[in-house]
Amino acid sequence: MNHTKLIDELLNELSYRVGIVDLKNKNQQSIISEILSEWGEYEAKQIIMEFLTEAPADTEGDDKDYTHLGAGIYVRKGDEDKDTAQKYKKDDSGSLKAISDDEYQKTKSDQGEEGEKAAADTPQNKQGGGEVSPEDVEKQKGVEKTIGPNSDYAKKEKERVDSVNNSEDEKNGTVVKKSTKKIEDYTDSEIVDSINKFKKFLSDSQKDAITLSERKRIKELEKLDTLSESFNNLPESVKSTASVVFAKGQLFEGRENSGIGKNRLGYLDVKTLTSNKDYLMKAYGDGSAETVKEFVKESRKIQVNEDYVQSSFDLLPDSLQKSLMGKGKVGDAGKDKHFLGYVRNDGTVTSDKSDPNIKKDEQGKLEVKRGNPGNKDRGRFVWRCILEQGGQDPYTGLPLDLSAIDLEHTVAFDNKDNGEPTEQDYLNREHDDNIIICATNINQKKSNLSMKDFYERIVDDQIGKSEEEFKKESETYETINKVASQTQQKAALVLEEGNIKKGYDFKTLKETFDVDDETYTNARNEFRKVAETKEDKKALAKLKSEIGKDTLMAMGLGRGLTDKSGRRTIKLSSDNLYRGFLLSMADEPDRQDEFKEAWEDARKIGNSDEYRLDGKGQQGMIKYLIDKKFISHKVLSDKKLGKVFQNALNEIYDYDLDSYLILSD
Repeated sequence: MNHTKLIDELLNELSYRVGIVDLKNKNQQSIISEILSEWGEYEAKQIIMEFLTEAPADTEGDDKDYTHLGAGIYVRKGDEDKDTAQKYKKDDSGSLKAISDDEYQKTKSDQGEEGEKAAADTPQNKQGGGEVSPEDVEKQKGVEKTIGPNSDYAKKEKERVDSVNNSEDEKNGTVVKKSTKKIEDYTDSEIVDSINKFKKFLSDSQKDAITLSERKRIKELEKLDTLSESFNNLPESVKSTASVVFAKGQLFEGRENSGIGKNRLGYLDVKTLTSNKDYLMKAYGDGSAETVKEFVKESRKIQVNEDYVQSSFDLLPDSLQKSLMGKGKVGDAGKDKHFLGYVRNDGTVTSDKSDPNIKKDEQGKLEVKRGNPGNKDRGRFVWRCILEQGGQDPYTGLPLDLSAIDLEHTVAFDNKDNGEPTEQDYLNREHDDNIIICATNINQKKSNLSMKDFYERIVDDQIGKSEEEFKKESETYETINKVASQTQQKAALVLEEGNIKKGYDFKTLKETFDVDDETYTNARNEFRKVAETKEDKKALAKLKSEIGKDTLMAMGLGRGLTDKSGRRTIKLSSDNLYRGFLLSMADEPDRQDEFKEAWEDARKIGNSDEYRLDGKGQQGMIKYLIDKKFISHKVLSDKKLGKVFQNALNEIYDYDLDSYLILSD
């Protein structure tokens, strides 16, 4: 492997595991050694570790004005690249003394670096003498150039450390000094930026359209508020389930959660935790492995296959991937014990416990791969948890904001309710069967507490406070005033530079849509148990995924048609019409600009008086796209999607009823 690429990957891996990188730190040097051993890079390890331990990046004390070139040779700082620079060595007292060119040449010769600028005291020389090969010299120089004191990396790392240690935030007119903030704390804004990157390609009017669409969706969800309390009338066995928790959480998508700070609970957090108390107390039980395993199973019951987990993870923004890869790091007791997945018979790792090809030990238990966070196996496992949860927090039921999530050990890794954790306790807790993904502030507040202690010490004191009280308390805190819309975030993740991201083919994109659908299907099924009035049932029918429309709008395309008054926009009759178009586009990735142009041309036809005034705008639009072959054969031949497009050609919009009707033959 190219040494520069290897070192870049090494530094990334190290930063995942330790936060701020300090190559002079002995503990970090030990971790570097472990990483290179894990990768099988023994030759590179030999050279890199020798460089780190024998050639410190900066000298100290009397040596502060000098740079160590290796093999005991120093030059004044600034003279490192000058062949004619005066060379220095330490005498017996440790003081630097100038040496002659002859002595310098002799030192080089002794070190086996004929004609090279600086000597390298390699392990081979230490152990058995002999010369260093020119190839090893070049590798050593490559390491020096890449991570040495004058490298671009060293300069950038110094700037980054200075920024972390000295950064100041201006909040409400007060400057707050941040001296201990770790680099992981800076990833949230990076993730937000990468998810919202699609907005850079939208006009102001297009951004406004997305905002208006979001407000309308929230208003529709608010109509279901009355159903939330109705769950209390259900039998205990029905209302105390993960499905009910998630269903109620759907009601609060996109609404303010006043008072959320890094570690503070917001109004909706307390409201939902209070509503879910009986269920969570029962689900946690005595904290036994079997009881918690059932809770985790119920919290993560959306089915996703391993191919989709891996392919969709690889398509996430780099910042989100890195964040997920580093989730759930525990203390020294967890070193090398972190769950990374299951070992298959062919030696590969999978996050899918239902895979029939997973190895089993003598007791018939699935063989687990363990290690430390900071790699793709960990990231894919965390991503699987998010997908299986339908993007919702199992404690509150609220939609997760992908920029503010943590890996939660249901029974905390260091929980001591039953005494000091044993080795087996640690393995049980850092395991698939004990892990969920929840909001950062919930995770931080629960910490090492049992569910009972979490409520008694943290939640119960907040019950009864008004939303205004939460807002007032949060004035001096950094707040996140929205619960993120998972559907909208997923839509944004599909895009890159205004187009469907390369890698999202028909199959992967359809699986993304299907997973989002399952979240809403589960919620509707639960609400049907308590919906009695016609109004509630009508409102419930509108609780569905609009990921197709959201994705299309995030590309900057118009979401629908103009009504006959010309004053408002009507969306298409089914989200599957948007999805079918997007799937067709994903099938021909090199023609995306043509597809976009065709979509807008089709909307113009649908908005013409010929179609619009009679409520036939959708018919004209869809017919144009099919005739021009911008709806693929895969879509039209699909049992579900094909039927939707066939219906669309026979639907009219009834302006009096404010809905689509299918014309009878």
